[in-house]
Amino acid sequence: MKKILIFVAGLCMSLAASAQIQRPKLVVGLVVDQMRWDYLYYYYNEYGTDGLRRLVDNGFSFENTHINYAPTVTAIGHSSVYTGSVPAITGIAGNYFFQDDKNVYCCEDPNVKSVGSDSKEGQMSPHRLLASTIGDELQISNDFRSKVIGVALKDRASILPAGHAADAAYWWDTSAGHFVTSTFYTDHLPQWVIDFNEKNHTAPNFNIKTSTQGVTMTFKMAEAALKNENLGKGKETDMLAVSISSTDAIGHVYSTRGKENHDVYMQLDKDLAHFLKTLDEQVGKGNYLLFLTADHGAAHNYNYMKEHRIPAGGWDYRQSVKDLNGYLQGKFGIAPVMAEDDYQSSLTTL
Repeated sequence: MKKILIFVAGLCMSLAASAQIQRPKLVVGLVVDQMRWDYLYYYYNEYGTDGLRRLVDNGFSFENTHINYAPTVTAIGHSSVYTGSVPAITGIAGNYFFQDDKNVYCCEDPNVKSVGSDSKEGQMSPHRLLASTIGDELQISNDFRSKVIGVALKDRASILPAGHAADAAYWWDTSAGHFVTSTFYTDHLPQWVIDFNEKNHTAPNFNIKTSTQGVTMTFKMAEAALKNENLGKGKETDMLAVSISSTDAIGHVYSTRGKENHDVYMQLDKDLAHFLKTLDEQVGKGNYLLFLTADHGAAHNYNYMKEHRIPAGGWDYRQSVKDLNGYLQGKFGIAPVMAEDDYQSSLTTL
């Protein structure tokens, strides 16, 4: 009888152990700005086996998906991906939008200061984001014992994914030529970020976003955060939100075809392979969950399409803005609802 009881007790303990939920040690969100879905296949034969092809060949592809909002720009895309919601609920209606009759930038926050520079590029926070993110919900689930960090060249691509309860978010200050954050997160940069900036920087005002160097710099910063913050090595699941901004800037300047677009995706593939290797070494294969998506895609340049006799045309946004403002003023007597200059700048930095 005693042996039976011992056997039953052992069996119960075994079942209890097997019933425990196995959570990943780290969740990595990777957003490639302006990446069309077909780039996975358009360049497939040129990718190495350890980067994007590793994800395609060994991962799961969710292809029957739909975007139920417009416009598809950086701020909306990132906030929707990480909240699972839409602009009407998240409060992020664009990169720039009108709020209380004032044209505002999605992350601009005059109540915080830049940390790591003296410029306004650091005066950013998620204060206009009304919904909680994956990282926020992860923190709530375990009484804020997780670590959640965002990394990107664009401030909105780092801040909005990381969310309100993030431990840190880092973005590139072009005027300073290195990564910064704001007092929303901390009053001073961690020493490892200071050291990183000393070793990895550009001349002030160099536009790294339109260079493949921007891809490499982002992954290097993400790897530095992974190692120095010991992500994936605690008792709770951590999260690292990474966004690649150079693909978007290069796509805007050079379009969806050609050498420049080809080169940035070859660099992405190479740097991603190194990043995945680092995750394998630091966290361990099978111990982390990584997802890849885009905040928005891109249409082929209409001049390129017309050259090949495909019917296409462009949208004259300046005239459309003037027409819309004129109509609303004439009918309702209200001030302009769209600012031409700010709307133009938002289009060139989607």
